Amino acid sequence: MAKRSGLERLTRLYGRIENLHAQHVKFAASAVGEAEQALRAHASSDREQESKGRKALAQGSRVESLAGLHTAGAEAERRSLLSSLASERRRTLEAAVEAHRICRMEFAQMEEMIERIKREAEAVAARSAQNVSDDRFLSRRHWTRRREGSPH
Repeated sequence: MAKRSGLERLTRLYGRIENLHAQHVKFAASAVGEAEQALRAHASSDREQESKGRKALAQGSRVESLAGLHTAGAEAERRSLLSSLASERRRTLEAAVEAHRICRMEFAQMEEMIERIKREAEAVAARSAQNVSDDRFLSRRHWTRRREGSPH
């Protein structure tokens, strides 16, 4: 019985580890989504700034045109940083997905092994109970024969 509760605790532990890996995948996916959303927002802002700069240039406002171009350049730099951050987060997500896949595979193997151990323990217990029953039967038969005076 102690082995069984130990195996059940081990199963629960592996289940919790698998859940932790699943949470890591969710967090990594969320981080990738946030980085990609920020990239889209900055790309949109960059297009707006370029458009403002062109309009200002068309209207003859050189200062506003240069300010728009400067802002567009800063946005491009931010977008480059965000792009590298998104790439890093995608790699983290891929690693988390792979770790989760491996953990799930190990968990399935552990569950299979635990079920095999349980079946073997049940078979051993059944054989032991059968042996005890057989011993009692043979002992009772031997006692009955001796009582009746039979040699065997």
